[in-house]
Amino acid sequence: MFLEKGLQLLPLLSLGNAVYVFNVIDNNASQKEDLLTCSIKGLVATGKRTAKGFVVFKGSQAVKEYRASAANWITKRDMHLESGLLVDQGGHYIFAQDYEFSSPSAAGAIVRGGSTNGLTSWKN
Repeated sequence: MFLEKGLQLLPLLSLGNAVYVFNVIDNNASQKEDLLTCSIKGLVATGKRTAKGFVVFKGSQAVKEYRASAANWITKRDMHLESGLLVDQGGHYIFAQDYEFSSPSAAGAIVRGGSTNGLTSWKN
């Protein structure tokens, strides 16, 4: 809050460009804080929360094996394989593009091969 008030005063002191510098620094810091990872069996997926759910970024990795909790996710995961979203890399899958899921749990289920709590499996 103190920084916000200080930034409001900078234009009055003819230091308007300083506001831009501080905003760029703040935006870069918040973007790094928003980045989340989900790890399993040495594989890593990255993504972030969105207004509509959760985006998993291109290049993220996903396990091939289904977990015991996969019953509800097999059809959805197979659909992503058929569409080309998930690409077989031998020992694992990789996301061919950014993809927005309806929730962190849905994203985590595809990455981890079965149901998962997206609020605890995605970490910064």
